[in-house]
Parts: sequence; C-alpha cells; structure tokens
Amino acid sequence: VGLDHVCPINQTKLMEPFASDILIGPQFDDIYSLQRLYGDPLEIHAGNRDNDTVAKATSLTLATGSQSFSWLSIDDNGDIDHLKFNVPTGQQITLRVVPSDPVGGTYLEGSQNSNGSCSSGTPFDPRSRQNLTLELLNAAGTTVLAQATSASAGQTEEILDYILPSGGDFLIRIDGDNSDTAQLYQLEIELEAAANVPLLVVDSQTLLDESNLPNNAAADPGETIRLEVTVTNVGTVAATSVAATLAGPTGFTGFETSDSTSSVAPGASHAFNFVFAQDGSCGNNISLDLGLTAAGGYDFSTSFSLPLGVPAQATPLDEGFEGSSSLPSGWSSATTGNGSSWSAPTGNTDAGSRAAFADSVVDTGQSILTSPANTLGTNSELSFRHDFDLEDGFDGGVLEYSLDGGGWNDLLDPLPTGVTVISGDYNDPLSSSFSSPIGGREAWTGDSSGYQTVRIGLPDAWAGGSIRFRWILADDSSVIADGWWIDSVELFTVSSTCNDFRPALSVTTAATSLTEGNGTTATLSTPLPLAQSVPVTLEISGDAGASDLSSSLSLILPAGSTGLVFPITAVDDSNPEGTESLTLAVPAAAPGFAAIAPGSISLDLVDPATGYTTWAAGYPGLDLDPEEDDDGDGWSALAEYLFDTHPLQAGSTPQFTTVLESTKLRIVLPTLPSRADATLIGETSTTLSGWTTTGVTTEADGFSVPRSGSQRFLRLRFALTP
Repeated sequence: VGLDHVCPINQTKLMEPFASDILIGPQFDDIYSLQRLYGDPLEIHAGNRDNDTVAKATSLTLATGSQSFSWLSIDDNGDIDHLKFNVPTGQQITLRVVPSDPVGGTYLEGSQNSNGSCSSGTPFDPRSRQNLTLELLNAAGTTVLAQATSASAGQTEEILDYILPSGGDFLIRIDGDNSDTAQLYQLEIELEAAANVPLLVVDSQTLLDESNLPNNAAADPGETIRLEVTVTNVGTVAATSVAATLAGPTGFTGFETSDSTSSVAPGASHAFNFVFAQDGSCGNNISLDLGLTAAGGYDFSTSFSLPLGVPAQATPLDEGFEGSSSLPSGWSSATTGNGSSWSAPTGNTDAGSRAAFADSVVDTGQSILTSPANTLGTNSELSFRHDFDLEDGFDGGVLEYSLDGGGWNDLLDPLPTGVTVISGDYNDPLSSSFSSPIGGREAWTGDSSGYQTVRIGLPDAWAGGSIRFRWILADDSSVIADGWWIDSVELFTVSSTCNDFRPALSVTTAATSLTEGNGTTATLSTPLPLAQSVPVTLEISGDAGASDLSSSLSLILPAGSTGLVFPITAVDDSNPEGTESLTLAVPAAAPGFAAIAPGSISLDLVDPATGYTTWAAGYPGLDLDPEEDDDGDGWSALAEYLFDTHPLQAGSTPQFTTVLESTKLRIVLPTLPSRADATLIGETSTTLSGWTTTGVTTEADGFSVPRSGSQRFLRLRFALTP
C-alpha cells in the first residue's frame, strides 16, 4: 500500500520496523495514513470517488436513537464531507464531530534508524491535525440551519437538540481548516421526537431600500441598505418576546441591527428589518449571522449569504479551436527540448471539426499550450474535454495556472486553497527514471480511450484576478504514443456589476425669505444613514451671490447620520438693493452623490427696514426731499413711502376707499407696511381752512369723523417722525 515504516516500536502500528503478532487488522496510524492517501469509506459511493459537493453527498440511513460512524476523515486541504439523510416530520437531532484519539494522545512518529531501531521521532497529536467545523443545511445546501465552529482543534463540535423544520432531506457538512493533512473523526447522531417548543426558521430576505442612485436592487460595496428578513415559526407553540440581531464580517457597519416582536404564533411569519452597510469587493458573497431569541431560553443562530452587486453568468473563455489549423488569437504554443508545437488539425474532435493537438515525441521535451488571460468573477469553473494516448506512467500532461501575471503553478496537484476537482483528476504519477521534464508529478497519462471531461472549481478568493492556463505535454527519452487532443475549453464565471458609492441627497428649509443681517437654518438629508462621510458644496444661483451670505456652502454630511442642519445667514451690506432671489441646490451631476427632490431651496433676501432715506436710496434719481412729487402723480414721495408704491411711476399711486355711512364718514386704508420713522394722520375741518385731529377716530382700517353740522371734511396727512 506504499506506507513507510514509522516509530516508535511499541506494537501499536502495523508498519513498525519489526512485525508484531499481537495485532489484529490495521491500527490507527495505518488507517490514518491510508485515508490520507485514499479518503474514508463514505467517500466512495454510488459511482462517486468523493463526497466533496452537495451533488455527491453520501446518503445515510438514520433510525430513532443514537448512531455512530467511525473512521471518517478530512484527508487534505481540499476535502469536504457531505452527508445526506431523510427524516419524518416532528424530529430533533443532535450532531457531534469527535476528533479520533484511539491511542491516548500525542506519540512520536518518525523513520527508523539504518539498523532498524528507533531512537527519535516527531510528536504527533492525532486529535488536532485540522480544526473541524460542523454544519446542518437544507437539502439544497444553500441555507445553514445550524452550525458548530467555535471549538478549538482537537475538541468536539456539536449541535444540540436542533428541531428539524420539516420532514424530508437534510445535509451534514464537515470541513477542516485547509491544512494539507488528514484528520480522522467520529460522527455521532442522535435522532428523536421533537419537544413541544417553538422553532423559528428563516424563509427569505428582501431588499427594501438602498442608499445609492441609481437603484439596482442589490447591495453594493459600502452602500447602506434596509433588509427585511422573514422568519416563520414551524414549531408547535408560540414564540414570545422574540428578538432578532444581525451581525456581519469585517466591513459591516450596523445602524439598526436589532428588531423584535411580541409573539410569532405556530405557522405564522414575521418580518424583521435591519439597516446596515457592508464594504467589500464587487461580487463577494458576504456571510451574515442572524441570532434569534425568545422567552423560555430559546436561542437560535443561523447565517445566510448576501451578494455584493448584481451577478450575471459569463463565459469569458469559450474555445473550440475552429477556423483553421493555426491556434486562435490569444492562444500560443511553445516548446522545450524536442517537444512538438500545438496546432488545431481535424480528425479527432469533441465538437466541431477541429481540436488543439500536440504530438508525443520520442525524445525529451515539452509542448506548452497557453490560453489568453481572462478576468475571474465568483463561482468560477474551468472545463474542457480531452483525449490522450501517452506512454503510461512515463509521458503525461499537466495543467498549470498563472494569476495576475505571477509564476506558474500546478492547478490540480497539490490543490491550491479553494480549488476543487469536480471531475477528471490526474490519474497517475509519472516516473522520474527517463528524464521526463515533469517526472515525479501527478499527471494525465496512459490511454483515455476517448474524450473525457475535466471540471475544476476555482476559489472566490481569486475573483477580480486575471488568470491564464497552460497545458503541458511532457515526453521522456523513450517510447512514444499518439499525443494529446484538447477541445471545448470553457471558463464559466459570475461577473458582478456594482454601482459606485453615490447616496441620494436632498435639502430643505422652512423659511421663504431672509432679511439682511439675519439667519435661518436648512437641512441636508439622506434617506438612510451612511457608512462614510459625504462632502457637498451647494450650488448658488439667482439675483444674490455667495458674497451675500456669511455662511459656508461647503458641507460634510457625517457618517452614521441622515441629516445635517446648517446655517444660512444673509450679509447686511447697508446697500439698498430691494428684494433679491437666492437658490441653493444639491449639484445634480456630482459623482459622489445624487440629488433627489427637494433638491433645492429658494429664499428672498430682503433689505432691512431702516427708514425713509434707505427706501428712497433704492430708487436711483429720486429727490430725497420727502415732499417732492417726482413722478407728477399728485402724491409726495413721503406718501408713496407710507403706502409702499413706486415714487417714479405715475401709475403707481396710493389707494384707499372713502365710505359715507349714516352716522360717519370713513377713509378705509389697505394693509400698509410698518414705517417706524413716518406716520399717517387723519385730520378734519368744517371750513377747509383750519384742520384738527379733534373729533377724528382712528379705526383698525383707517379713520372716521361723525356726520354733524352742515358740512365736514376728512383728510390724510403724511409726516416723518422726529
């Protein structure tokens, strides 16, 4: 089986330097080593060689009570165990993953001395080769129902008394920490009828609101969103005093991360709302953690994914080598030694009329086929079809990759972190005996007996990177065969699009006018709090300009806030200009934010009421003598000042009404402006030669005198207040 002798000599391992007759069957160290090479017994099932994916999950048959599955393992940095089981309704389950320790802890392991004795070794702890994690998922593997990830390496991970939300299929997923070593474990399962308790499960997540414009119905990096998470009680009793809490990874900024409700009845649902921002790279899938508690000690946590941006399936590489015998644009062929060049002949294809081909040669050399560079998104997968006929174990082909212009590395052996071989793995190592350029490496070798499919999953950690692939056919110095055909090369990826950080802003004020020398306030607002501050300089237009204001229009809406109250103060320039218009607006075409209604405010800037002289100065050319009638309409400038009419336009004259009633004569005035330095006086006379205020009554809307005697007159007089 290819296992080396190991130490110490204590009759605990079959492969000790000296045989022991007290052992029956393989021992722990031997099973460990074999599973490191070949995996555990549950990985080979139903025609599959592993259970690394949901689609290839191993089916378990569970009965009520306790069951144990021993001698299982995570055997390297690419291994993940998926196990599927089916249950009737009304069940609860306890799961435990126990790192195997049948030998009582750490022991020394190492090679024997040249004489067969053992005197040294390396401490080997079978319990902590990898830090295992345990998850319970729905049948599709898309929702984590419960998980245990907090125990340290070598300790048991367990999910206790979880009430399954329904009958049917569920998945168990066991993973390691990406260490390139094996960890043996035991899986313990207890299945029993569920207790009479509530059970809250997550049904859906709905994006209700987003801060960026334009909206794209997705969470963009750094954007604040309002997310609705709907939870259903699939238990048998009501959940009361239910509280929900949301948390996220690095880059998560929470504004409203807690929500609650008084009760969720059996079979009923409730929607919890959360407001947060999540930073990250476009296309990343962010894992959010939801915690739910209820009265009676109910405590449940789960997680779900939130993609950043709008994902779309893309195929940046789709090559069938059609058209001519030359390689397509962007593809290249190179050789070393006596290797043959790649071309695209006819004769043996997977699809179409041509495929890429390199001859096997009799002398040492390499034939290198290199793809053009392509940008990766998330959920990326490389697939191709190939047919090879090569000297078995001596000549072979390998696949390498280069990321972001870096060095070339094998894509399949050893597996880079996060890379998975879905189908078509290497089938044998190559001999180093006949000068093969890749001797000793795993490769495709021998006769494939026709076209086979290779599918390789690429890690999301590579998203955004530029990747190239190269297929290397290596020949040693002896026998030749046919060669290597490659066709139908496809790179599938999810390429996401994201909007830049561009929150919606508006501006409001309650004021409509502003007297010079005075101030008011306005508010710069955004519907949702933001994770970063936003600088804004308001645009100004109208009769007035920036010099008419003493307040700055360069503002900063602070992070975490939905509004900034700022002052607007008009400068008293002692220069009568009359009423001026002023508009302040959020710039409509700025890259860092977007204007929404109301995007502007309008104010009238009014000169302060400082008396007749200031008023008169506002009419260039007007004689400053208040008794003058410059427009010749019969009204003095002082009269027009008191009535606020235009002193240089004859058609603009003071207006009032005379009313003769049965007992009195009245002058009814319109609403007049307040003039602190001038007054309007009512006077009466019976002869038109002597005037007095005696007998004149001041009323709310004018003046009146009684109808007495043979005749009476009533007049208005205008006077400046000393």
